[in-house]
Amino acid sequence: MSNSPSSISAQALAIHSRFGIELAFVVPNEDTGLLPINSFFMELEDLANTDMPELLVKSISKGREWLNETFEGTMTFSEKTITHLNEWHGWFGEALSAWETSKNLPPHPAGWESTGSTPFDSTAESPTAGAHNEVSVEEKAIELNLKEDAELLHEFHSESIDALQSIEQGLLVLEENPSDSGTINSIFRAFHTFKGAAGFLRLIALQDLAHDLESLLDAARQSKIKITTPIVDIILAGSDALKKYTFQIGLQLKGTNAGAPIVVPTSHIIQRVRAALRGDLPPTAPPPPQVDPAVPDPLAEDPAPDPTTSEEPKPHASPSETALKVIPQKRGPLNTIEVNVTHLMPTPTASKEQSAVKEQSSGFVKLDTAKLDALIDLVGELVIAQSMVVQDPSIQNLESRNLARSLRQLSRTTSELQRNAMSLRMVPVRSAFQKMGRLVRDISAQQKKQVQLVLDGEETELDRNIVEKLSDPLVHMIRNAVDHGLESPEERVANGKSPLGTVRLSASHQRGGILIRIQDDGKGLNAKKILAKGIERGLVSPTAELTESEIYNIVFMPGFSTAETITDLSGRGVGMDVVKRNIESLRGKVEIQSVLGKGSTFTILLPLTLAIIDGLMVGIGNDRYIIPTISVRESFRPKVGMVTSIHERGAVVSVRGRQTPVLRLGEFLGTEGIKAKNYEDGIIIVVESGDDMRGILVDELIGKQEVVIKSMGETFKDQHLLAGAAVLGDGSVGLILDVDTLVNL
Repeated sequence: MSNSPSSISAQALAIHSRFGIELAFVVPNEDTGLLPINSFFMELEDLANTDMPELLVKSISKGREWLNETFEGTMTFSEKTITHLNEWHGWFGEALSAWETSKNLPPHPAGWESTGSTPFDSTAESPTAGAHNEVSVEEKAIELNLKEDAELLHEFHSESIDALQSIEQGLLVLEENPSDSGTINSIFRAFHTFKGAAGFLRLIALQDLAHDLESLLDAARQSKIKITTPIVDIILAGSDALKKYTFQIGLQLKGTNAGAPIVVPTSHIIQRVRAALRGDLPPTAPPPPQVDPAVPDPLAEDPAPDPTTSEEPKPHASPSETALKVIPQKRGPLNTIEVNVTHLMPTPTASKEQSAVKEQSSGFVKLDTAKLDALIDLVGELVIAQSMVVQDPSIQNLESRNLARSLRQLSRTTSELQRNAMSLRMVPVRSAFQKMGRLVRDISAQQKKQVQLVLDGEETELDRNIVEKLSDPLVHMIRNAVDHGLESPEERVANGKSPLGTVRLSASHQRGGILIRIQDDGKGLNAKKILAKGIERGLVSPTAELTESEIYNIVFMPGFSTAETITDLSGRGVGMDVVKRNIESLRGKVEIQSVLGKGSTFTILLPLTLAIIDGLMVGIGNDRYIIPTISVRESFRPKVGMVTSIHERGAVVSVRGRQTPVLRLGEFLGTEGIKAKNYEDGIIIVVESGDDMRGILVDELIGKQEVVIKSMGETFKDQHLLAGAAVLGDGSVGLILDVDTLVNL
């Protein structure tokens, strides 16, 4: 761009014209136009550092003084400031015209003497430098009109969750690639749309904060400021505040504190934004706050209206002295339960190809998840009813080819309907995975570690209910991987490793379910230290002979911790036992592999859905039981002499060289009419839970069948032997056995 006088004056005139348009909408006691006018002064200050007449330079300095008085005061325009700016605008236009035509510039009006150096001089004192310049601003409250705007607020809440998650992911990407104009534009549009939606609902505090963040992104779009870690910190802080607002709105929509004013401190964020727009960022980022992953995520779907969960997460940490890379193998927009709706908020991390796909796809219709669950339940009932009709003896005794053909068609149709209905519940694990990027960023900053998070298999689909409940276990395990697993950069270098540690989070379909792995290349688990600590805390008998895998499983016992000191991240002996309990509540299990000095791998095996189970149906007497196939290792009919008795261990059978205890299930349950009086008369089914196995003796194998799980109700809530029940094709009830309980009897 040319810096000739004619070029400079032309640029200044263009800025002057836009300045006048914005000034026309400025009114007393409001901040409308404050940031745009500040932006215009920044542009003029850039020009003032070129070949501009001194009188114009001093006038820009004077205008900046008036504007800074507004920033340092109430952050709204006073009538006096508006009068000054209108007078300044008139004089500046006249002076530019005189300069362009090589005439003498008019003198400054009386009272314009500048009292300080020009704000664009690097030696000038920043309006926000020092505590004496900080102004206490009353925080704005918002009040929801739940009576009239409930439906719109529900929509706003849902879309805000998607938008803020997308913004956060986009910012983490932007921190790695600050020049990514596509991501900058997408985040800018997200804040712009957020601002418009908040304004429509008269949520002024949200609108103001979104407006300032939008202005900061707009400055980055126009290359007036560079995206740096402090800038990302500010935007993330603003995003966190918007999350808190959204969280509280969600609680009120559920009836908690309905109608109460919502106040979230944002003035300090707005001051940081405006300081950044003036080029007045502090030389160092603020110290990282304490990370408390146990606090619930404000954007967690369906926040519980429990007063203990109303505390929001603390602001993010600044990774100014650490490194974080989030490397997703495949990136895409965050998904929600919807049947293709055009999102109110754009997704910053979506690629051009994905945007093209979106444009070509048909419109989505948002769907209430309660209605979806009801539909799936009805489809399950339909499948049961269809099986009862087909297996009814009176139907089977009819010799009609047309009827048989119609029944086969009915079976195919109901099976297809069931598959399609179940697919509606399936969502990618991407939403749960991508939240971990922010967590790793914050913890690595607090721990002064360099970490890269690699995401793989984000597109893997899982039941929506499982994905929602998976976030908390993942938070604990990722936290432990960074806190306990990875060494400090200095320690890694001393051990011949790269200072940059890696945590890999992956998902894939295997073993009839979904496998989620959390891998790190850190120091691994020290089996001797774990065993010693377990004995010290009374969790393990000193005389116990444990395998390496059994020693690793001690970390899941309540109260276990190897941390030498208690910190905000670890040392209290809570966390991993909660992980195991939560995973088991999803009918899943956790396995550990580790190599000392090389790293650890935690593997979570989960069923694809909680609504349907793939089970092995067995018969004992006149009763039928269902064993989840995910836990079945093998089955066989034992030969005479294969089952032996061992002192204090009871009956055992050798399974591939391993002595496995055998349980007579019929006798244990008190079933009448048991047919298998001897072991060789029945079938032994070998089931596993973790590294433990047990043989289950049953009368017969009936077959493999997918069944719809039904709750046992309040009467059986305190028992752990049965995981549920299912209505079978003949109308009878089959009880679903809890394998973990059977193995650990």
